[in-house]
Amino acid sequence: MEKKWVKIVLWIAVVAVCGLIFFFSAQSGEDSADTSGKVVEWLIAILVKGYHLMAAAQQQEIFDTASLIVRKLAHFSEFALLGFLVRLLMQSYRVKAGAPRAWIAATLYALTDELHQLFSDARGASLVDVGIDSLGAATGVAFACLLLW
Repeated sequence: MEKKWVKIVLWIAVVAVCGLIFFFSAQSGEDSADTSGKVVEWLIAILVKGYHLMAAAQQQEIFDTASLIVRKLAHFSEFALLGFLVRLLMQSYRVKAGAPRAWIAATLYALTDELHQLFSDARGASLVDVGIDSLGAATGVAFACLLLW
């Protein structure tokens, strides 16, 4: 008999990651910028020597570039985790062609996530973000396949 607790834990993890993604997408544009802005400020403090001595225009350029990178990496990472977990969940049920199905499921969730952002204050949908999410999901699925191999 299969270990039922593994399936339960995987279901909880998948739902939790989907909930986290939903939560971040529900944030207003201002709240989302504040959240990522704190991460960007922390990273700049660690990585950019003499940032506080730079001209305001140069600081803004560094901040904007770092912000874009952080936001896109967040998209990639959260969907990499989702793809990884969905692949493991499908394996626990012995689903045939589990890898492509896990990728498709995570990518479909990415599409719904972008649609959800249309209804969040000062947010919008982006096919570029769906592409980044889908790439993240494919990476997570690939890591799960390596782990299962």
